[in-house]
Amino acid sequence: MRNLLCFSVLVATISASGDVAPATTPSVERITTGAGPQWHNLDGKMVTLSQSNGGISFASPGYPWLSTPSPSYTTIQYSTPGHTIKGLSVCLRYTIDYRQPRYGPTYLFTFGPSRTLRLRFVGNNQYILLLNGYSLYLNTDLFLWPNTEQTLWTKICLKIDSGKNVVQMFSGRQASIRKILPFSFVWSGQPVIEFSGFDGQVTDVQVWDYPLSNKEILRYMNPYMLGPLVGSVLKWSHISYSVRGNVLLEDTYENQVKKPDMGKLFLLGGKRKISRMGQPKMIRNQWI
Repeated sequence: MRNLLCFSVLVATISASGDVAPATTPSVERITTGAGPQWHNLDGKMVTLSQSNGGISFASPGYPWLSTPSPSYTTIQYSTPGHTIKGLSVCLRYTIDYRQPRYGPTYLFTFGPSRTLRLRFVGNNQYILLLNGYSLYLNTDLFLWPNTEQTLWTKICLKIDSGKNVVQMFSGRQASIRKILPFSFVWSGQPVIEFSGFDGQVTDVQVWDYPLSNKEILRYMNPYMLGPLVGSVLKWSHISYSVRGNVLLEDTYENQVKKPDMGKLFLLGGKRKISRMGQPKMIRNQWI
C-alpha cells in the first residue's frame, strides 16, 4: 500500500447508490446513507458528526462494504481473511463539544468489524480503552515533550505493542503511563474504524499495523515542523468510507480561514506602502 500513487480527487456529492456528481464551491459534501466511491483523498478535509444522527466508518480502498444500506451497522462477511497484526497504532485529530448533554458514554472510535476495541473519551485528558470486554483507564497527564504545535485540534495516538504486551495513550505533548494488558493482543481482520455518537469533527485518521516509536508519534503531533506521517494500513489520503445517517464533509477550519496575502491588499484610489518590517503603514489615519 505504501507504493500506491495518490491522485487529487474533485469533491463530489455522493448519493446512496454511489453515483458521483461534480460539486460547486465552496467545498462541502453532505453524505447520506450508503457507501462512497472506491477511494477518497481527504487531505485538508474534516468530517462533522452528530451525537444523535448517524456515523461514518473508514476502511482501505477495496473494502467490501454492504451493498444494501442499513439503519444500523452490521457485521460484514469476508471472502478472504484479513491479515493478522501483532501491534496497532491509531492517530487522529478531533474536536468535540464538551458541554453536550450526556445520554451515555462518548466513544471516539470503534476499531475492527468485530467491534472488540473501543476508545472512550471521559474528559480532562482521560480515556478508557475497552478491549474484549476489559476496561483500562489511560490518563494522559505526563508531559513527554517540551513543546508541540498548538492548534484547535486535539491530537491523539493510541499505541498497542503486542510484543511487550503494553498499551499507551498520547494526547498532544502529554502521554499516559505504559500499562500492561491482561492478555496478549492479536487482532485479525480488515482495518475498519468507526466514528459516531458525539457532536464534533474528525480529521487526519491514520492507522498502522505496528506500534509507532515515540519519535514517529512526535512527528504526527508536529506535521508542519517535522513533516506529515501517514498510516500503513489506513491513510487519510487514500481511504474509502460507509455512512449511516447524515454526515458532513468539508474543508478543515484552517482551510476555511486562510489569511489573505497582505502583499495583494490595495486601497481604491491609492497605493500601498510597506514598512521595512514588512507590515502595512498607517497613512492619513488609514491602514494601507
